[in-house]
Amino acid sequence: MAAVTRKPKRDSQEGNNPVESDEAVIKAVVDKGGSVAKSSAQVEVDRQAVQVVNLRVPVEILNEIDSLRKERRIKTPRHTWLLEAIEEKIEREHSL
Repeated sequence: MAAVTRKPKRDSQEGNNPVESDEAVIKAVVDKGGSVAKSSAQVEVDRQAVQVVNLRVPVEILNEIDSLRKERRIKTPRHTWLLEAIEEKIEREHSL
């Protein structure tokens, strides 16, 4: 299969040594820097006000939670399950 376009020619203003000019271009890109790519989950968390909480839970309770999670047809992360449980508790407290 033939190439669609010809290989671009180097600009004569780049200098005599193309390796040096390529290194300069690469250095400029690296020096420019940037940010680390974020996953869609990280972007969603960034949009919300979130407070990190360390929670100590007895192993027996975690085992029970995990067994309940395994019974679901759609697998649910433990974090999601805990948030759902908290939301249900808040709704019950408000309805009293």
